[in-house]
Amino acid sequence: PVVKANLFCEIATLMARLGDWGQGRKIFSRTLQIADLFSDMLERTRLFCSVAKNIAKAGNTGWAVHIFQEISSFVLKQDKDLFQSAALSEIVDSLSEIGYFEQALTLMTHISDSSYRQWTFTLIATHMAQQQHFEEALSLTTRVKRVQAQFKILTTVGRALAKAKQIPKAQQIFEQALVLTHHYMPPIFETLALVDMAISIVEPQNYEQSLMIAHQITNERHKSTIFSEIVCAMAAAKDYEQAFLLIQQMQSTD
Repeated sequence: PVVKANLFCEIATLMARLGDWGQGRKIFSRTLQIADLFSDMLERTRLFCSVAKNIAKAGNTGWAVHIFQEISSFVLKQDKDLFQSAALSEIVDSLSEIGYFEQALTLMTHISDSSYRQWTFTLIATHMAQQQHFEEALSLTTRVKRVQAQFKILTTVGRALAKAKQIPKAQQIFEQALVLTHHYMPPIFETLALVDMAISIVEPQNYEQSLMIAHQITNERHKSTIFSEIVCAMAAAKDYEQAFLLIQQMQSTD
C-alpha cells in the first residue's frame, strides 16, 4: 500500500504541474484515502505530508494547509510518546520546507520529547536558511539548549550564506560555530566546522583563505577533501595552471 500510494502521489503531482488539476486532484484524493487506511501513524503522517507538500508546490496552498491541519489534528489526539513526537517532527519539517514557518513553530510546542524537539529546531533552521531567511534561522539558536543543535544551526546558516555569496557574513557565523567547539565540544566538531567553512567560501578570491584553513586541519582525509574542492573550483574557473600546481602540492605531501 505504501508503494502504491507514493506512486499515486507522484502521478498526481506530475499531472498538476502539467496543468491537469482536475485529474490530479482526483488522484491526490485517492492517495489520501489510501493513507487513511494505514495503521502505522508515522507512515500515515509521511504520506499525508508528501501529498500536502506536492499540492502546495503545485500552487493549491489552501488545500495543502487543510491537509496539514487534518494530519496534525489526528497526530495530536494520539498518546504523547516518541511515536507522536516523531510524527509531529515530520509535519513540522514538511511545513518548513514549503515556507510555513509560523505554523511549524506553533506545532513545535506540542512535541513532548526533548530530543525530537531540539532536532526539529535544526530542521526548521535548515529550511529557513535554504530559503534565505538567515536572521530567523539564527534566532533559533537561542531556543535550543543543546550545543550540538546550536552548532548544526550555525554551520547550516554559514553554508547557506556562502551559497548566497554573502562570504563575510558566512565567515562570521562559522567563527561562532568554532567558538562553540573550542569550549563545549569534542575536537572532531572543530574539524567539521573548518571543513565546512573552507569548502563553503571556495571562490577565486578566497582560494588562499581556504588553503590556510585546510592547513589548520591535522586529519589528512578532511584536508584532502578541501584541496579537492579547491582544485575543482579552479578547474571550473579555467584556472588550470593553479589547479595543477595544487595537485602537485597534494602529491608531494602524500
